[in-house]
Amino acid sequence: MSGADGIRRVVVLGGGLAGWAAAAGIAHSLRGSGVSITVVDTPRSRREPRAVRTLPGSLAFFRHLGIGERDLLLQADAHYCLGTEFRDWPAEGQRRLRAFGAYGADIGFIPFHHYLVRSRAAGGTAVDINAYSVSAAAAAAGRFAHAPPDARTLVAQLAYGLCFDSRDAAALLRRYAERHGVQRVASEMTTALRHDATGCIASLHLADGRSVGGDLFIDCSNADAALLGATLQVGIEADAALLPCDRLYEFACDRHGAAAPRTDCTLTERAWLVATPLQRHTVTACLCPDGALDGAGAAALAARHGAAVNGTAALSYRFANGRRQRAWHLNCIALGDAAGALEPLAVHSFDRVQSGIARLLRMFPRTACDTQLAEEYNRLTRLEFEHMRDYLLVSYELPAARPAGFRTRPGAGREPSSYARRRALFAATGRHAADDDDTFDRHAWVAAWLAAGLWPAQHDPLLDRMDPAGLDSHFTRLREAIAAAVAALPAHGEYLARLRAAKAPGRPPGDR
Repeated sequence: MSGADGIRRVVVLGGGLAGWAAAAGIAHSLRGSGVSITVVDTPRSRREPRAVRTLPGSLAFFRHLGIGERDLLLQADAHYCLGTEFRDWPAEGQRRLRAFGAYGADIGFIPFHHYLVRSRAAGGTAVDINAYSVSAAAAAAGRFAHAPPDARTLVAQLAYGLCFDSRDAAALLRRYAERHGVQRVASEMTTALRHDATGCIASLHLADGRSVGGDLFIDCSNADAALLGATLQVGIEADAALLPCDRLYEFACDRHGAAAPRTDCTLTERAWLVATPLQRHTVTACLCPDGALDGAGAAALAARHGAAVNGTAALSYRFANGRRQRAWHLNCIALGDAAGALEPLAVHSFDRVQSGIARLLRMFPRTACDTQLAEEYNRLTRLEFEHMRDYLLVSYELPAARPAGFRTRPGAGREPSSYARRRALFAATGRHAADDDDTFDRHAWVAAWLAAGLWPAQHDPLLDRMDPAGLDSHFTRLREAIAAAVAALPAHGEYLARLRAAKAPGRPPGDR
């Protein structure tokens, strides 16, 4: 793939989850090429949120490496996740579940949600979109199971991600990477030297006096962006005016009994509380504007809303919402928060890490400073970031959904054109403005809009040619079939225990 053409040495700056995921992914794809991979494992880069929540697509990364779900259950405290329940949102006392996967069934070329729009306008009562989602019904009931291989059942429609412990997962990926020849150097970086002629990074000088040279450098130093930002001076295109939360406190919380297969986001007067269940305990993150709360205040707020906070904050850090102007510049590629940060409300930076790794491997260059590949990589990375940012903005869609501390966010009324275009089209016509390579599909966007209380002004006119009674009967049967299928599933905690105890033949479908 590379080797004789110029890239003989790949250097990853930053251990932690992002660094070891990058090393493992690259080592797997470059095996047998003669390219060496070194991770400069810096303590600062391991300072990251403990709880990770992934979208369903992120599981493909682990499967590509041959790391199965059961490996993550046993070694990374993993927990299944079918979606996120928003509490006290869009108004106090209300709950809205955004589940993964499909909702209902399209009617020919007419997306399913137009049926709900027409039913609501006609005064119908069966307009809860979650009643038509297997994932949503299972998340609400606290049930989960894999469908048998090749089974044509409603259970096969369950779409899920995982919640897991970032440190345990990083350790698992490190073991994998080292088995595949990756070398580890444990030290902080002091300076990066650049080639005089090209400006490319030549080597990293470390605090212990060593020097690590390379041809291609992967910056996984989290928000520090020690290579792309500090060394190459690639600036941030800030989105601070659009998303209000830029401070995170994280707490380990005691839990009695099994948790449902979902995460819970509670909107409070001053912050979001994001509860992520792991097998051993729940991790609660407090997301707020910087300066709104200190650590003690965040702990007290979490406790008032039912979190069994166990001690002081295990992590507190400030981040800047926004992306680097380029994620690939010269011979340096940044992944995760080094390429840009977003408040971890409905998405987590690991989804961007693994998609960035996959994008790099699809475009792996013959020479490190390939400007055409870099341009395309940066275009796709920018689109992905904007899709995630816009999806997060739905959580602040309506003034009623913003408590006093969030109502004055500077970006209100100045949303980006990409978001405004989506919103206007959906509000007027019920159509979804699809973009190439969107992280979230139509089902996710529609569920988010409806949960926020934004119902289209009209439904698809082709629906008027169909018999309302026949459609009602069809979707009533679908609703009842979903409820029956979910009722037959085991409780999530029971199923987890069964998987942990199972031998290899009992692993989940698709596991390795």
